[in-house]
Amino acid sequence: MTAEVAPRKCFGTDCAKDAGSLQCPTCLKMGLDSFFCSQDCFKRSWSDHKALHKKSNFLTNLFPPKVVSEPDPATGHFNPFPSFGFAGSLRPVYPLSPMRTVPKSIPHPDYAKDGIPRSEQKFVGRHNITILNKAEQEGMRKVCRLAREVLDIAARELKPGVTTDYIDEVVHKACVERNSYPSPLNYVHFPKSVCTSINETICHGIPDQRPLEDGDIINIDVTLYHEGFHGDINETYYVGEKARSNEEAVRVVETARECLDKSIELVKPGMLFREPGNVIEKHAKSRNCSVVKSYCGHGINQLFHCAPNVPHYAKNKAVGTAKPGMCFTIEPMINIGTHRDRLWPDDWTSTTADGSLSAQFEHTLLVTEDGVEVLTARLPDSPGGPIPLIGVDGASEAKTEAMSSEAPHTERSPLLGSQSNGHASYSATAEAGNQPDPDRTEEGTVASKQGSGLNLRYILPALSIGVFLSAADQTIIVSSYGKIGSDLKALNLTSWIATSYFLTLTSFQPLYGKLSDIFGRKSCLLFAYAVFGIGCLFCGLAQSIHQLIAARVFQGIGGGGMTTVVSILLSDIIPLRDRGVWQGVINIIYATGSGIGAPLGGILADYIGWRWAFIAQFPLCVIALIAVSVVLDLPAPEDSHWKQKLRRIDFPGAVVLIGAVLGFLVGFDRGSNVSWTMPLTIVSLSVSACLFILFVVVEIYYATEPFAPGHIIFDRGFVAAYGCNFFSFGGWLSGLFYLPLYFQAVDGVSATVAGLRLLPCIFAGVSGSLFAGFVMKWTGKYYWLTIAGYASLTLGLVVITLFSGVVTDSLVPIILGTVACSFGNGIGVTTTLISLISNATPEDQAVVTACSYLFRSLGSVIGLALSSTVVQQVLRTRLRYALRDSKDIDRIVDGVRQSLDFIKTLDPVIARTVRDCYGWATNKGFAFLIGVVFFAFVSSLFIRERSLSR
Repeated sequence: MTAEVAPRKCFGTDCAKDAGSLQCPTCLKMGLDSFFCSQDCFKRSWSDHKALHKKSNFLTNLFPPKVVSEPDPATGHFNPFPSFGFAGSLRPVYPLSPMRTVPKSIPHPDYAKDGIPRSEQKFVGRHNITILNKAEQEGMRKVCRLAREVLDIAARELKPGVTTDYIDEVVHKACVERNSYPSPLNYVHFPKSVCTSINETICHGIPDQRPLEDGDIINIDVTLYHEGFHGDINETYYVGEKARSNEEAVRVVETARECLDKSIELVKPGMLFREPGNVIEKHAKSRNCSVVKSYCGHGINQLFHCAPNVPHYAKNKAVGTAKPGMCFTIEPMINIGTHRDRLWPDDWTSTTADGSLSAQFEHTLLVTEDGVEVLTARLPDSPGGPIPLIGVDGASEAKTEAMSSEAPHTERSPLLGSQSNGHASYSATAEAGNQPDPDRTEEGTVASKQGSGLNLRYILPALSIGVFLSAADQTIIVSSYGKIGSDLKALNLTSWIATSYFLTLTSFQPLYGKLSDIFGRKSCLLFAYAVFGIGCLFCGLAQSIHQLIAARVFQGIGGGGMTTVVSILLSDIIPLRDRGVWQGVINIIYATGSGIGAPLGGILADYIGWRWAFIAQFPLCVIALIAVSVVLDLPAPEDSHWKQKLRRIDFPGAVVLIGAVLGFLVGFDRGSNVSWTMPLTIVSLSVSACLFILFVVVEIYYATEPFAPGHIIFDRGFVAAYGCNFFSFGGWLSGLFYLPLYFQAVDGVSATVAGLRLLPCIFAGVSGSLFAGFVMKWTGKYYWLTIAGYASLTLGLVVITLFSGVVTDSLVPIILGTVACSFGNGIGVTTTLISLISNATPEDQAVVTACSYLFRSLGSVIGLALSSTVVQQVLRTRLRYALRDSKDIDRIVDGVRQSLDFIKTLDPVIARTVRDCYGWATNKGFAFLIGVVFFAFVSSLFIRERSLSR
């Protein structure tokens, strides 16, 4: 039975003909269906048809779509992304043919209708790997035989002049004739029935109208769905004799083929899923090739993609052990040049970042009692097959392999070495001394015994103590600022209690990403707990505002690692699509700390003393140290000398960043509290600007292992997310700082009541984070969710501003505004983190995560400094104007800016005036923060969405 394509009607004016494949380029970019029967009909109808483009929504008008190239007059073909910076010479050739249909009589997978693989989503984040029974194994054997047949049929059609769209038609027809559904069709909205990846394309190439040329190499990736099972296979083929005589083409294709063969030799019961990557990368490097790290092999059975993940690069962090009955793929992607990949704007086609050639081979494997069965093995008459390398001395190559195999093993090396028994069936028998040690783990991740849901219950509490302490510390202090400033006679300097902490926290958070790679996750987490705990003790014993600020500086060094390292660890052990939900769980713990901290801080400040807000955290840090030491049993990542490790740390970048932020804070503090024209203010801000520029130069050009690499900070895929982090934290954290001050100074409530008024917004933030996590888990999308989150944050601050003095003074709308702000920010924090991780390669994941904390903290520091400047400047000016007839104006202005308790000593009339001035100043501060968070909303519009498939 052949597939039928649903007929389309021409969009031409007064045209009743069936449409062909020609589509309006503008409509294509706008996501509108508009097919025409001919080029003449399209031109004749243009004046009427173009009006359709004007009906797009507000965002499309505000950010018009990129124009596409003009269709070729003869063929109607065009490039839909002419402004995209393609890495190589390959270009997409549109229009795409309509999506092919499969007869209803053939069983369809659950995503066939709407593109959403719901059955897979139920298993996202679960580490349990399916063990197939005998009947299910037979189902897999059958579908894989059919997949091999279809691939061979398609491969026989390869020749110069044939289009990949024709290959798609051949594959689709062959699948239908075998009563099978082509698995890629509409899988997460993939538009075709097969993936065809040419030359520099690594994977997921979309078949189009480009004809194959003599000298091309092409990978055909076929997957069938038959009787409830998926079978997956791909091979790379030479097109014409020019390809067979191209040294680079032959080298990359044959290397990829051999990498797959060598990795299959390892497969047997007991193999660790992190092992194949070591063998693959070792062989690829021996041929001067690289291994793509963004994609991996996967489990396959009744689900297209499921556990386990099988990375193809060395020193990976995969968890789990092969057992009889498991079915999965290995599919190494090998490049001639860099391992880095680049995604086309179609959100599918992945190419090499430098335009070099790429090749891939894949088999579906079934683990047996004594080895492995290659379910998609080549048949005697299968087309393609290996050819000799060009200009390679076999003897010298074997020598290189032998020398490479003698490389010393480190903690990150596989627990089992490469094993081959020489049998074509790849069966293997465990030998004495080669059994995997179930107690060993790999640094930076948690091995299979810790990756299970049961053990995660023990790991998570140990990791979360630091998150709890970090949250409690911030809210305890927020509700105690008034008491601390009044007690130490320095209310106008209380903002430095926060900014001094964020100074070192900002500088050390990104550093922890690299430190955790060098010294290990556990060592960095223990160090952070120890420093934070000692800092808390020093804060509680401080006798002046300057001692307290110094102690907070020290405390920030530890605080920088308590959240950063935990976030990196979670990204190590939790699949990307499930990461948002677990982030929501962490945020619940964070909110619990915040919720307890706010009223507790007020109670301690009112009844016992603010010092106990710091001292009480010390024993909790000791508990955290013990818990992490016992539960998180991770060995050191390597045995190199500590001096060698220290040389890898980017100390110059950290020192320059500290100096830049310090100069910025000193300049704004002196400007707002003394004068903007005084020499110290001007010098501090000038030096700060120079140091920020120097910081960028050091990180890009001089740092050997920068903690804020230029290729991350300035990458388009990361800039938008970092912008969201910077502006949202700069706006909303400052808002949270001044809300309790507004409640105490304007409404005259106690610190306890001020803290309690923050509880609704704190729990709204948790709800927003959990909501975002589940939405991403169900849909795999985060773009529109991010925009909605930051829109809510902006509108919430507008409400707070309007009802804190502009329209009227009303508590209920202010509380509702804080709820909207926190709910939106909770969404944004989670979605931007997932955006960053999904756009990063596995090796950059820790640094990318740490840099997100850098931008959050920078935003917090700069936002708080700027808003403090606004509030203090407005307050000073407003007080002098309102009290211009008072004889004690200087004493009153200085007194109320140093202590809220001073207001209680004033005459009731003057006290009311002072409270009104505080209300006016904080209201202007809120108005300023609207502009800050609006930039977060604008940044969210440029977030780049990637598939959450890792």
